Amino acid sequence: MSSLDIELEQESQKRRLTTIVVADICGYSALSEKDQGSAIRLADLLYTLFEKTTDKHGGRVFKRIADGFLAEFPSARSGMEAALEFGREVNARHNLAPNAIDAKVSMGIHVGDVVDRMDGDILGHGVNIAARLQAEAAPGTILASSNIINLLGPSFPHKGQKRGALHLKNIDETVTAYQIDPDKSHRGIGFGRGLKTPKWIRSRALLYAIIASAVFYSAMNIQSIRQAEILEVKLDQIVEQNFKGDKSTNIGVSAPYIRNVLENLHRTNIPSHQASFALLEEGHIGLAIERLEESLERMEFGGKNYVDTMHQIAALNYHYDTNSAIAWYEALLKTNPKDKVALQWLIQAYNLSDRREEAYLLYEKVISEEDLAQNEKLILKMNMAFNSYVRQEYDIALEQFIRMKKELEIVDDPRLWITWKTNMGAVYERLDKLNEAEGFLVAVLTELQNTGADTNMPRASNVLGQIYEKKADIYLADRDKFLNKGLEQYFNQLEYGKKINKKTEITEASQYIADVYSSLGNLKQAEKYYIQTIRYSKSYGFHPTDVRAHLGLAYVQHLSGQLKLSCKNYKEMQRLQTKKTVLFRSSDKKKNADLMQFCSL
Repeated sequence: MSSLDIELEQESQKRRLTTIVVADICGYSALSEKDQGSAIRLADLLYTLFEKTTDKHGGRVFKRIADGFLAEFPSARSGMEAALEFGREVNARHNLAPNAIDAKVSMGIHVGDVVDRMDGDILGHGVNIAARLQAEAAPGTILASSNIINLLGPSFPHKGQKRGALHLKNIDETVTAYQIDPDKSHRGIGFGRGLKTPKWIRSRALLYAIIASAVFYSAMNIQSIRQAEILEVKLDQIVEQNFKGDKSTNIGVSAPYIRNVLENLHRTNIPSHQASFALLEEGHIGLAIERLEESLERMEFGGKNYVDTMHQIAALNYHYDTNSAIAWYEALLKTNPKDKVALQWLIQAYNLSDRREEAYLLYEKVISEEDLAQNEKLILKMNMAFNSYVRQEYDIALEQFIRMKKELEIVDDPRLWITWKTNMGAVYERLDKLNEAEGFLVAVLTELQNTGADTNMPRASNVLGQIYEKKADIYLADRDKFLNKGLEQYFNQLEYGKKINKKTEITEASQYIADVYSSLGNLKQAEKYYIQTIRYSKSYGFHPTDVRAHLGLAYVQHLSGQLKLSCKNYKEMQRLQTKKTVLFRSSDKKKNADLMQFCSL
């Protein structure tokens, strides 16, 4: 049985009525063929507007399919208000000026029966009818089912133009619908009746035109700000999908370097680079690299665009094909031997490929450079030590971190100190020196309460939670006390992860919370957080915790007597495990052995 079948069976009791709004950009395919970059930017801009309007009216966006947006609302009224406002906003921007948003949307709205999926998506007849109504709606209008109109009642005086009983694609029954033009509506629900404009208003038309002009230029500034905000979200998503995980370091040039590479890729006027950025947004990193390599062949050797493109290709290959990344960074250094960023990333790539001797020789060369600032040298040393930690050489990592303490005291950079303490705590935890580890991590969290959250905050909370779980296994008389302390730290990790918008931390925290609830015997809460972890993982599309979450979910379902579902989730875990590299915890191994024996009978 597929993952979807499992989810539908688990959620079969959650059928409910809800209001569905489906919006689609008219003429998007033609625009995409003409100018893909502009089409993508338009879709992102309208999606942001749709999302904000949905939130304002108490709804939730549950799906985006390129130029199509789907949302649900708690009532017919809130759904219609949101659809009207979104339609008016889009139409108003469309009419502002020739170079403004050149698009209209069509929408469908219906109240019907739906089923929730574990990943936050919604399926069901209600969604299908809303989508079919949208496909039938004229550009710039809303097609509402009679269900919606009836629920709106007498407070909705203007029902628009009746379209009669429609035969919608793949829908057996006919649907009576009403086509509504948002531009003819008042601010609230209801429409005008052809009111005559008073003379005193007409006499002030020039004044209003001047005011409208001012509003237009203000809107253009707001639009620029929104574009910048949208770009930030895009960069976050691409970095999370492609540049996090086992191949990343937690410090150094990585974050600013990657973001700078991606931002240059987005802002360039070179069509092939814009296309590469669009491919990255869709997760097609290999195709994005190919497009850049083709573009490089047509550039002047050694020019700025040439060097920038080499950095882009090398950075994208760092996670995708490390050996190719090494070749590109080596080529960059032949072009410019003083390229510090290429030097540091080549060291990282050597380490990643287990070419440790080459990494160390280059590291020694870079460290000896006189023009390298002291804090840059420290960052490089921390990266080398962290690489030892990732390779599970904890004694070596500890020695490397301890050696740099005196240099840290000289540089006296608060953020570097916090990162160093976080890493010291993590290494001590792996070496089972729990009290030493706890001391470092408590100090980190205390300092960050004063200086402000950063990526060290959720990391420190997570490792501290693991320390308390280990202490629960050692001090059995205080087992529940330590487990609850660990639970508190994982909830802190979840909170801090949301504050700094780190999806890996959010997903991991949910997984660990579920594990502790399972250890405490609170099967209901454990099941809730395992399902939430699966939803997070599928929503973010990159995190491997869904393997462990399916295992944990199968285990608590087994304990609570849901034996059929338990084995289905266990088989789903096995299926997912073949596609991902997952580090299981010791408690996972016991769960796996028990379920393997039971589900194979």
